[in-house]
Amino acid sequence: MACLPPAKKNNILSCICIASDHGKIPEKMEQVQYRAKNWMPNAIRIPNLQTLRQTAREIEGPWRRVLEEKYGKILGLLEVEVQPHALAMLAQFYDVHLRCFTFKDFQLILTLEEYERVLRMPIKEPTVYFHKGYHPSWGVVAELLRKPEVEICRVKKARNGVEGLPSEYLENVLNYHRETKNWQVVVDTLALLIYGILLFPQLEDYVDLATVDVFVVVKEKNENPVPTMLAGTYYTLNCCLNKHGTNLRCCIHALYLWMTTHCCSGKCKTGCPIKDYKWGCIKTMSGEEWIHHFIELYEGTIRWYPK
Repeated sequence: MACLPPAKKNNILSCICIASDHGKIPEKMEQVQYRAKNWMPNAIRIPNLQTLRQTAREIEGPWRRVLEEKYGKILGLLEVEVQPHALAMLAQFYDVHLRCFTFKDFQLILTLEEYERVLRMPIKEPTVYFHKGYHPSWGVVAELLRKPEVEICRVKKARNGVEGLPSEYLENVLNYHRETKNWQVVVDTLALLIYGILLFPQLEDYVDLATVDVFVVVKEKNENPVPTMLAGTYYTLNCCLNKHGTNLRCCIHALYLWMTTHCCSGKCKTGCPIKDYKWGCIKTMSGEEWIHHFIELYEGTIRWYPK
């Protein structure tokens, strides 16, 4: 977990002025003083993905295609190494009122089309997920995991009033079915853990019933969860700033890929953010280095997706 300490009100950072009527850098750049706003202490928790990564490597051939066709090409997210400082600093540039990231001479906004590309889940109308107002029963969860309902009811929790299952228990279920070579349940359980830990995180090391509801609807009705993930990202960004700092509870891997695709130069440009990330070789930077990286961005340095 990385936490950005709040800066003093009179904190001054030196940066390059790029004011121009055409949004271009003038030939003679003038050093000016950039008055920083009050930085918010945002906490970024990176989950332990060791078990999920190991299982994903064992799923090959037809079973891998089954997982990707049913739940999306989500296994690539497991290979993304998120730098917590990068997202903590990026959040400082989010404008609550405009719902976008505001930099020197340009603004960036999260869109459905970009999240479709990041998560590789194209939306096909009218198959978009909407919560129906109720959660699946524990019997449905037991059937999904191929476990007795009595056992599920025994291990379920209600953390902060939110019902769900500890991720440790689900990982034990995953390992059990791996050993018995029950690959259909392995695929379902692995995908459920990815949905709960990466795509729809609510509490740390915990998969709540709301996430199970999304997962079951995707599995049975083939509805697309991308709009819900995007809405969750906006919601947590707004909470961070309105509450003057809190945990970023959203799909941080998707947000990180979106950020690196636009704000970090790479060796090549493709239509796939995960491939761009692998080719990019993004160096590890401290919080101070990231904040200067974002401050120095201008319209001419931003990368746009290829058509």
